[in-house]
Amino acid sequence: MQAVRKGALREGAFAVSLLGGAPPSCGILKELIACKPCPREMKKPTVFVSQGQALPGWGSRPQRLARPAADSCGTSVLPGSDRSAYGCRVETRPGPEACDTDSVDHCAAEMAAELSSQIAEETTRIREILESGIPEIRSDARLRQLLWDSVKGNLNAILHTLQFDIHAERVEAPSAALEYARRLAQNDIPVNSLVRAYRLGQTAFFDQALVLITRRALAPELKLTVAHRIFTVVSGYIDWISQQVIGAYEEERSRWQDSSSGMRAVRVREILAATEDSPAPSDLGLGYGLDQYHLALILWSPEHRADDLALGELERAAHSIAEHLGAVRPPLFVAVDRLSAWTWIPLGERVQVDRPSIARKVTGRGDRLSVAAGRPASGHRGFRTSHEQAKVAQHVAMLHKPHPRRVTFHEEPGLAVADLLAKDLDGTRAWVLETLGPLAADSESAARSRETLRAYLNCGSSHKAAAASLNLHYNTVKYRVRKAEQELGAAVADNRLAIELAVLACHWLGRAVLSPGATFPEERALP
Repeated sequence: MQAVRKGALREGAFAVSLLGGAPPSCGILKELIACKPCPREMKKPTVFVSQGQALPGWGSRPQRLARPAADSCGTSVLPGSDRSAYGCRVETRPGPEACDTDSVDHCAAEMAAELSSQIAEETTRIREILESGIPEIRSDARLRQLLWDSVKGNLNAILHTLQFDIHAERVEAPSAALEYARRLAQNDIPVNSLVRAYRLGQTAFFDQALVLITRRALAPELKLTVAHRIFTVVSGYIDWISQQVIGAYEEERSRWQDSSSGMRAVRVREILAATEDSPAPSDLGLGYGLDQYHLALILWSPEHRADDLALGELERAAHSIAEHLGAVRPPLFVAVDRLSAWTWIPLGERVQVDRPSIARKVTGRGDRLSVAAGRPASGHRGFRTSHEQAKVAQHVAMLHKPHPRRVTFHEEPGLAVADLLAKDLDGTRAWVLETLGPLAADSESAARSRETLRAYLNCGSSHKAAAASLNLHYNTVKYRVRKAEQELGAAVADNRLAIELAVLACHWLGRAVLSPGATFPEERALP
């Protein structure tokens, strides 16, 4: 190929702009079109001809020309025999005729297969990009998991479309993507957040595709044609699926607002969003007074339950708990989505509730209902505060693996600290491993040692009190503490605060901060 001049970068940028995206970096363009450094001075502008376009090396925008013929090498040339008729030097580039369809499809399918082998990592990467660019979609733990499922479903569909040459119109939107759109509608998150998520995801996917293209030893024209092929397929898919998910969003939004539950949810959200300076209403207008003590609960069911059954069970459970606590009136029940609900139990003038009885009531059920509770609080501010505390408790409960905690109270010792540690799980996991060493392992023996240490520290480093709380013999607790200190390589008293916090994080966050198979080759011994 003849040396490519300064106009090559413009040609690459123009070609990429035709694909609907911002021009990539100069490094990527050089890979795509194999450009070489240009001289500082050019006596005449260079014109490239590709796909019937005259592409100036500098100056005015490209102008459409008649579609050129191709020579025997598949190189497109300007019509006419005088190539300098435009008053400038003309260099020719191989057009798309040189890249047969089979080669392009084969390359695109190979790259789709490569991305399919990295589907989990790519899904996580795109979800992080979406959550960073759209803050309103990252507040709820269940929405975040559903977003991951939605991204994975869309990625699988796109990659299959590329691999097997499936027309976008024949592809159904992934069920997780449709359900995610409905949940956004139920949570009063605007539809433009949904649209932006698909656009940001499209850009993130194409960025990764360009990286894969530049790594391959392909002819420059083939690289550009493959990029065009991938972008065309992805754009067509996004356009088609966007129509389906937006339709699902709007349908659910209309249904939700038309229902009495939806109207109640709108009113409650208005109260929760009110600022401290807003006038405090004494009544929600829904038969629930604010001038009393409230206990806020969040109830949710496992994902596999049928929608109507789950909501019905949640409401019955809320009324059952309220009756068990002797509520002065029926609870305020607000469906958040099809599998979770907010509830406020009216306590009148009572400030305390029997937490153990609530736990027994919930765990005694035959289902997997989970409940997170705030602290009883009064008035308009207490209505909001107790709910925010319940959300914190739910956040911690949802992080506990493999199953969420069944009953979680915000006032339980250490929960608020665990919520702070959960804001940086990677950092917390590394710190727990550094602090606890082998005791940070995800194993039964390490878990037994951690729980013994937690009881020992909670009881003021008393072996006798810890034995009573664990229902163990005094010597058993003493032996376990001594063995744990050997694993730690130091006495507990030497680093009490760090060890207590690390053990607390393991207790509340479980596998989210544990290190599978954490071991140390050297023998840890007390000094």
